[in-house]
Amino acid sequence: MRRVLLIVFCVLSGADLTAQSQLPEKALITYEDGSYFIGNILRRDGPVWNFELSTGDTINLKTEKILDYLSASEVFFYKHRRYHPKKSIFIGTSLATHAGWESSVHWDGTIGMSVTEKVDFGVGVAISGHDLDLGDDWVYNEFVNLYGYGRYYLNDRSMRLYLDAKAGYASSINWWDESNTGGMYFQPGVGVLLSSRGYFKWHVGLSQYLLHTKGQTTSWGPGGNTIEVDYDIWYNRTVFQFGVTMMLLPRELRNFSFF
Repeated sequence: MRRVLLIVFCVLSGADLTAQSQLPEKALITYEDGSYFIGNILRRDGPVWNFELSTGDTINLKTEKILDYLSASEVFFYKHRRYHPKKSIFIGTSLATHAGWESSVHWDGTIGMSVTEKVDFGVGVAISGHDLDLGDDWVYNEFVNLYGYGRYYLNDRSMRLYLDAKAGYASSINWWDESNTGGMYFQPGVGVLLSSRGYFKWHVGLSQYLLHTKGQTTSWGPGGNTIEVDYDIWYNRTVFQFGVTMMLLPRELRNFSFF
């Protein structure tokens, strides 16, 4: 019996020491009236949280009035209440353009999630259009792109630098007399994700747009004769891209609403 009591005492003592050794957790708490508090959560005790402000003062916050909170275990904090989620479920859209004699426009939507604090994976769909100068003729091709997406973050700063890539298949859309096939699509790039105070984060970057297609178009030769022109090319163009991504913590997804 004494041994049992001794074991129970040791377990309870160890649990108490572990709880005491836990460091306060840095957090940003938003109240229902719009006010916010920055500091450390000292204790979460049922309907009341014991909170240490950044000034060193200690206050008690009623959980029923807490609209939202962000903790250091979930996000990277920056100045002016800006942050980046460490792990998120995200949905984003971007527009990529290549301005020149031969132009390209690409608009996409991507949905995915974080695998680690530095790696995101997702899938997406896009529509794209590309001009092609064949010398004696001009071709415009359109596609629906289906792709897998990957992103790797290079730092944890407010302007978060990343490498990303889209890879998949582009299915052709033949609206006009031209006839062309779909082909493989690959778009590696580099960009910056900007921190914000809310769910939505802007991003800008550069990428290399690679897409294969082959087809046939009708041109006019000497004397008004028609000529069938065959082509087999890779679009290979540097594009500027920008867009916005909504990034939610997994626990935020359950209660998310636009209104």
